[in-house]
Amino acid sequence: MSYVGIERETGINESTIRRWVKRDPEWMLLVRGQGVLQVGPVKLQVDHNAPTFDDVGDESLAWVAPSLPASESAPDQRVLGSIAVENAEQLKVVLVPADRVQKVRDELAAGRIPYLPDAPTFPLRGDALPALTDPADVSLLCALASDDQAEAFRAFLSVWRFRAQETKDIRTLGDELWEAQDIFIEQMCANPHVYLLKARKLGQSTIAVAYAAFALRVRDTNARVHLFSRAERAALELLAAFKFGLDNLPTWLRLPMERETQREIVYSAGIHDMRHVISYPTSDATAVEATATHSHIDEWADMPRPDVVYQSLEPTFSAPGCTSLICTTGSGPANPSAAYFKDCLNGEGLHLPLFIPATARPGRDETWLAQKRRQMRVNAFRTEYALSWMDAIAGTAEYEFESEDIDRCTQYCRYRSDGHRLAVPFGQPLEKHRYITAVDVGVKDATVILTLDVTTDVFEVANLERYVGLSYPLIQAHIMEAHRKFNGPTVIESNAMGLAVIQNLNLPEHEVIPFNTNQTSKARIIEGLAARIANNELQYDPHLCEQLDTELRGYVFPDDNIVQDCCMALMIACDQAHQTYSKQGRILGVIMV
Repeated sequence: MSYVGIERETGINESTIRRWVKRDPEWMLLVRGQGVLQVGPVKLQVDHNAPTFDDVGDESLAWVAPSLPASESAPDQRVLGSIAVENAEQLKVVLVPADRVQKVRDELAAGRIPYLPDAPTFPLRGDALPALTDPADVSLLCALASDDQAEAFRAFLSVWRFRAQETKDIRTLGDELWEAQDIFIEQMCANPHVYLLKARKLGQSTIAVAYAAFALRVRDTNARVHLFSRAERAALELLAAFKFGLDNLPTWLRLPMERETQREIVYSAGIHDMRHVISYPTSDATAVEATATHSHIDEWADMPRPDVVYQSLEPTFSAPGCTSLICTTGSGPANPSAAYFKDCLNGEGLHLPLFIPATARPGRDETWLAQKRRQMRVNAFRTEYALSWMDAIAGTAEYEFESEDIDRCTQYCRYRSDGHRLAVPFGQPLEKHRYITAVDVGVKDATVILTLDVTTDVFEVANLERYVGLSYPLIQAHIMEAHRKFNGPTVIESNAMGLAVIQNLNLPEHEVIPFNTNQTSKARIIEGLAARIANNELQYDPHLCEQLDTELRGYVFPDDNIVQDCCMALMIACDQAHQTYSKQGRILGVIMV
């Protein structure tokens, strides 16, 4: 049909039509097509006298007005009309705003297809048209299309099915939500980036997976959902739970699957609307180039080197318009996940920090908690059924150093900042005291330079410097400054880059001690520090050495998933303290204070 013919049929000015076509070529599909136009509620058997059009393509159309009140009985008056195309693969539901309802009715009554380029749409599969004859299905569709994201997500949960972990039966998530889940839903829908530090068995992980599926199926056009987990098996299980829920939606809500691989599934929501979900196992080398519309990070604290993983993933979920969710249990105060939660509490992180106590589940009263407390180890109970975020980050592991022993190591250090009469300014040496400086070298990780006063049997932390991201020359400059200031040798961990640092220091060879960390030496230095702490033979100011205090209280072995650079420097210093008595050293004498 020519532009003149379209103007004659529709009453729309020819120049306007040309402008529309130039801006959106697909607009012609609304004017030229083959299909059956139905005015008013959907009828599966259409009047043969209804207007017909040529070349509509493979997409059916329906116009629904969510703002109109729900009908008590079929047909639902919110369905204003439809055009059904034989063998269509897609059904696009146009959600008609309240102020355009009458215009759409008038256009349909006149035998014209309404053109609403700015109206939101909801994609359905091509055979879903019968659902628009059911008032209950129309009500669900309108709820899913709500501008209130929490309302839309709750509607999605009313049809989201999952397999319960404890009983393995299949349930509908929205049938009965717990208080913990309600709080989680409200916060997740109101904030683009959420960090959930969770207690166990509150149903929050199930909600999190459902929300990721909601982002793909309902919220985002051309959605790209990334699922990150700590290992290959966990990542595949996360993807399987995601797929199970989508496969068990009502048939008319399911999207056709375009492609499936072990780690990726692609769903089709139209010619120009492909929706991807991809699962990733993580390591400290994880890097994802594509930006996600929603990223789900599961059990972040259990990932190897969580801080490095976060730095790798941050660009994928902090782009404008994207959302992300970190969902994890605590793994001890030395784990980077604990430090980041504190940063978020202080307003210094990207994410909203959210903790929900273990009691936010029906049946968990004081009697129940008391019984659980009797049945479990203290650390395990504190984290599994956390009542505060401090409990949640404590972790379930058995720590190498007892917290009560550490407390005694923070009471009498002379190198303080509190004005005590015996206090010595932190970082300033006492004349003729014995010191040893230990260095844990890092480039991607932190470099720590720790100095111990080893004049008496009770060692005291006299100085602590921690740097991140320094170049080798700057690291070497700081080491040489600490060595110049404090009377005694300097011990440097010689593994990897440490050896290069040692070789380029402008210091007498006998004043620099290489320390090789291996399985045997590490076991020795851990045992040595544990004995010193237990015997109250170590003192430090916890306010001036906050990072050291955190690491000591959360130190576990193996220590691959925790920050432990301050601990390593302290262990090495304690282990090599005898080197200050070497005849080759710079020790000039001792004055007892």
